[in-house]
Amino acid sequence: MFDWRRFRKHKTVEVQNQNEEMLGYINESTLYVSLEYNLQQIMQEFGNSPDVKIREFAIGNPGVRAAAVFIDNLTDKTIVDDFIMRSLMIDTAKEAIKETASGKDVFEFIKNHAFVLGEVQVIKNWKGFMLSLLSGNTLILINGTNEAISGDTRGGKLRDPSEPTSQVVIRGPKDGFTENLATNVSLIRRRIKSPHLWLESKSIGSVTQTTVAIMYIQGIANDQLVQEVRQRLNGIRIDGILESGYIEELIQDQPFSPFPTIYSTERPDAVAANLLEGRIAVLVDGTPFVLVLPSYAAMIIAADLFQLMKPQKLALPIGITILLSSMMTAGSWTEFEQEGKQVIIGVFLPLLSIIIPVLLLVVHLIRKRFGLY
Repeated sequence: MFDWRRFRKHKTVEVQNQNEEMLGYINESTLYVSLEYNLQQIMQEFGNSPDVKIREFAIGNPGVRAAAVFIDNLTDKTIVDDFIMRSLMIDTAKEAIKETASGKDVFEFIKNHAFVLGEVQVIKNWKGFMLSLLSGNTLILINGTNEAISGDTRGGKLRDPSEPTSQVVIRGPKDGFTENLATNVSLIRRRIKSPHLWLESKSIGSVTQTTVAIMYIQGIANDQLVQEVRQRLNGIRIDGILESGYIEELIQDQPFSPFPTIYSTERPDAVAANLLEGRIAVLVDGTPFVLVLPSYAAMIIAADLFQLMKPQKLALPIGITILLSSMMTAGSWTEFEQEGKQVIIGVFLPLLSIIIPVLLLVVHLIRKRFGLY
């Protein structure tokens, strides 16, 4: 495995962010006790957007005012209707809550008895509230308490896993990553059924709040390498992350190197194979391309040798090759016609007869090593 223990001094990416002061929810201020103030704050932050849905209702006897807040098309409406609205408006009409009058008691009752969803969290500040809401969760606000209950109702239209278009293979798995982070994680876990396959996630981007996750196998991956990846991700200061290419550009050592130091792929089997080799995978929500690091030139398969995503990286080596070639030729056309033929016939053709078979052999060994046949 490529040794990353000889790290150079960590490069912290400092990108000036002027939008943080514009975001009202970026601070850690707590929610209001008044339900009316909370709803006004939500509509103000979203500019009265029509896709932000608020459903007000009463719980208990006498009724305590409450509201369910969710964003249309980010949630599964079936879960919202059957497991939240039904349980709160119909199933809570029981003797156990009829005598409950305070908002705090209603809050505790809903959290411990009324919510039938698998994942329930208590939100105490506006930053957590907005992040949960924008992630597709449904939040319950109750008058008289400055906390909210978040239920996992994430849904909406998602693309099913399909065969990767950029890395087509004749023999091998045909499924590929999608734009959904949870789906991509599940595709990897189906291949590596080990509790030592660890997952860590964080939000990057002061505006987009994009979820970025790293996966590695504890006990195989180098601990110093894992810590280095954490530090580089924590050092990113940027407004938004829309694709894994953003992460690649911000954490790599040699951005102008003609050889990739970070490998990207759409294939879950390729990521699983690299995880078993002790490497680390970086997954970004919203893109099907997963980053694998560290990478080196020998990891490039034949398809990548002839499908360069950034042709400008070839400018430096091509320029050096032209310079060295010009030094071997004469200055005039007559001399070039005589000496150039000798150089081509005597030097370049024998070299090509050696390089091409060696290159084909290397590609064959690489494909056999990574099981790409």
